[in-house]
Amino acid sequence: MKITIKPEVFQKIDPQFRVGFVLASGIDNKKNTKKANHLLADMQKVILLTFNKDTFKTHHLISPWNSAKEEFGLKAKHYHTSVELLLQKALRKEKLQSKDTVTALLQYLALKHIVPFGAD
Repeated sequence: MKITIKPEVFQKIDPQFRVGFVLASGIDNKKNTKKANHLLADMQKVILLTFNKDTFKTHHLISPWNSAKEEFGLKAKHYHTSVELLLQKALRKEKLQSKDTVTALLQYLALKHIVPFGAD
């Protein structure tokens, strides 16, 4: 598998911008889902103790994403990073739960490190 990203992407966003890719094969994505969701629920408790609906917007790891969104103009107001949406759900005390292990773990990591994660 070959994945390429044009250098202009890094120059336009931030020279320090980093992307990582992990290829996992032969995994059982349903095994340990309950444990992974438990980690996610615990992280939601931490988020509720750490943030409120106003403070997460100015968090040092969220505010650069807001600056990047502003560069895209009016359309940007419709798009939030995955971690922002998770934070909003967590702060509204919505139950954060996933049907599979990988998604639950990625959401846990996104909240723990305040970084957008995704999986295909």
